[in-house]
Amino acid sequence: MGIQAVFYGLAVGLHFVAVAHDMWREYADIYNKVGRYVLALGIVAGWVTGMTVQLSPLTESVIFAFISGAMILNVLKYELPPDEESHFITFAIGVVAYTTITMSLKFFFQW
Repeated sequence: MGIQAVFYGLAVGLHFVAVAHDMWREYADIYNKVGRYVLALGIVAGWVTGMTVQLSPLTESVIFAFISGAMILNVLKYELPPDEESHFITFAIGVVAYTTITMSLKFFFQW
């Protein structure tokens, strides 16, 4: 579970950085005054909660599903290019690369 948590944390962290940058680009004034502190407090609160509170598997599943759904909606809304700017070849390369990395990790770490 440890190595999986590291990769998941890295993926969520990179996504969080991208979302924070997009928020700063669109709403710079309010982000600089309040938004960045709310995001930082949310990270610290989540970490403290995760370290101190033992959650049931059902609660963990609900939280994981909520975070995953929010990430998918963010990607669909902000990170995918419009139809006229999309490139299938780039998409296909990304799919093959991600699949290769995921399957390699599964093979080497016996996930």
